[in-house]
Amino acid sequence: DNLIEIFKLRNGGLAIYGALICGFITTVVVCKYKKIKLLKVLDLVSPACLIGQIIGRWGNFINIEAYGSQTELPWRLGILTSNFSNANETGIWTSETYVHPTFLYESLWNLIGFIIINAVYKKKKFDGQIFFMYISWYGFGRMFIEGLRTDSLMLGPIRISQLVGFVTFVIGIVLLAVSMKDAKKEKAAEIADTTLSVTEETEEEKQDTENIETISVKTNIETPEENDVADNEEKSE
Repeated sequence: DNLIEIFKLRNGGLAIYGALICGFITTVVVCKYKKIKLLKVLDLVSPACLIGQIIGRWGNFINIEAYGSQTELPWRLGILTSNFSNANETGIWTSETYVHPTFLYESLWNLIGFIIINAVYKKKKFDGQIFFMYISWYGFGRMFIEGLRTDSLMLGPIRISQLVGFVTFVIGIVLLAVSMKDAKKEKAAEIADTTLSVTEETEEEKQDTENIETISVKTNIETPEENDVADNEEKSE
């Protein structure tokens, strides 16, 4: 209702999607200005984004926010209510709610993704592979984890973050598949060019060898005139 509220960061910060979108736009602008390959830079920053998300989710724990629905699982998170009617005369809380620690789920999910991405990084087959893996991995995990939360932003019956996670996952998978296919075609073309080049060089070397042998044979053949001269020299002696 009031656009000025957007800039009042003291009342709240950017959600992770907003931060990633702003970071992506900034990266595009800088790469275009510096004439740097965008996908190569996105590959470079993707692991760093995961590290930020791994650490950043613990801010939810500190602020007691972004948790899930109630559960009795062994790793549940206990939350003391802030309603003073639940406190006894000594000021000690007597009511506690146990919920899914969704911040922990996402932090661990991102940690696993970070380990996988770093294992693949040195063996990547094309620029953009790490970035596409990152958005696919995060989108897939967020799609399920968001379903446990109780503070989701809703669009009718749809959780917006779940929808964004799903779309991100699909886009990442499609781009990975298409790019992988293109990379294989380029690799096959390189192998074919290399094979053709080697074949041509071999044919040239073979032709040169045949020419040298022909010249050698011609040099060793004596002409009739040369034979007559040789016979006359023998008779003179």
